[in-house]
Amino acid sequence: MAKAANETQDSSNKALKTLLWTGLAVGAVAAINAAIFHRTPPLMYRQKGGQAKWLPLPDGDIAYEVGGEGKPLLLLHAIGAGCSAFEWRHVFGPLSTTRQVFAPDLLGFGKSDKPKITYTAETYLDLLADFIEQAIGQKTDIIASSLSAAFAVALANRRPDLVDKLILVCPTGLQALSAPLQPSGKLLATALSLPVLGASLYNLITSRMGLRQYLKMRVYATPEPVNDALVTHFHRAAHQPGGDRVLPYFLGGYLNCNIAEALAALPDPPKLLWGAAASETPIAQSEAFLNVRPDAQLVVLNNVGGLPHDEAPEVFLEIVKGWV
Repeated sequence: MAKAANETQDSSNKALKTLLWTGLAVGAVAAINAAIFHRTPPLMYRQKGGQAKWLPLPDGDIAYEVGGEGKPLLLLHAIGAGCSAFEWRHVFGPLSTTRQVFAPDLLGFGKSDKPKITYTAETYLDLLADFIEQAIGQKTDIIASSLSAAFAVALANRRPDLVDKLILVCPTGLQALSAPLQPSGKLLATALSLPVLGASLYNLITSRMGLRQYLKMRVYATPEPVNDALVTHFHRAAHQPGGDRVLPYFLGGYLNCNIAEALAALPDPPKLLWGAAASETPIAQSEAFLNVRPDAQLVVLNNVGGLPHDEAPEVFLEIVKGWV
């Protein structure tokens, strides 16, 4: 009996020690995750010739810059870890010589607030409508990148009083990022939102090494633009407090936006600008856009990836200035 009692006690002690060490390990990981965000400096980038402003909206304050005079032109950055209006830094100034240019950080990105909410496509459609009404105050042209291009098309169809011309840069919404939300997406978003597991996966994905490889392999056509300064910016932007809150919903499909009907219904065809070496939205996907809108004009930039306005700004400006 005594031996059995001792074995039971030993087993209980081992279980307690295992639980204790597990708790300490989880706590240590949580502390490391928190430290990464806590030690990250604030974002300090500015657009050349831009004036920094803030727009308070129901879900949070939106940071944006505005510069120039003339018909308004709204620049919408891509959606992804570390994304922000920083991607327009090479073209904001030149465009503002003839237009009044607005470059916001969307909710959850850059310098804007990053509230703890459920992020969906509707979140950004409402945000864009509010921004145009309150910050711009009149109908605007839009140049939008990747998933934001899908939001721009959906908004132009829903609110033609707010949107005029559209220039879509490597857009999604027909083949990529167009599928309705699936139960598996909800599970993925939930898992990635867990305090320790989600933060650990996020910090792994958005480590300097992870971001450098992603930018080289999936965003830019050549490795030259992916220097230490660019990686540092993306890493810093990705680790602002709350900077990990959108990605679970993005990867889970909550931000998917099918624009097939909206694109077909637009009174004027959009302009399409594509990097021939884009990986996330390959040039082959342009066929789907031309099938829906055969009257759309497509320009392809050779040896350029998914951010032609950043990778080849001079060529980008030459094309776009002819359109706007």
